[in-house]
Amino acid sequence: MRLGHAVQTRMEKPALGRLMGHGLVVLAGVTPSDASHALGLLDTWDATAAEKALMLFARRRTGAGARLAKNGTALARQIVDQLTAQTVDCLLAAGFADDDREWADPGVLAQHPLSIAGLDRHDGVVKLRMSLGVPVIGLRASAPTYYGAVGHRLGTQMI
Repeated sequence: MRLGHAVQTRMEKPALGRLMGHGLVVLAGVTPSDASHALGLLDTWDATAAEKALMLFARRRTGAGARLAKNGTALARQIVDQLTAQTVDCLLAAGFADDDREWADPGVLAQHPLSIAGLDRHDGVVKLRMSLGVPVIGLRASAPTYYGAVGHRLGTQMI
């Protein structure tokens, strides 16, 4: 049931919270796995249900009133791209933190425009290349689904 149909007044919201606290109600959302099913990257459960959920979530509005995405497939691509970007950022920050050189603020450095340009393999008057100097070992179901793109972005081997 849509949340807007279940909770129609401010007074009903605490009651819903109590039902959730007792495990009688669960709020649903879309996951990277749903996005992967909709994009054909996974096939371990109902892709049609994932596509429907993504379609519904894509219709949701931002604070500015615009839709989150033009359709479910576009939302699925945004989710997978965001997962990839955050994983790259995390691994690059960890690389800076564990490097032999004392890098100041690895988290900020991973998001620095020069780091991003290096990952983009910028090729202008100035050429920039950045890669992770060690292979990355991926675990569980997400490894074959997402980590190929992460390894490509970081210029490193994914195991």
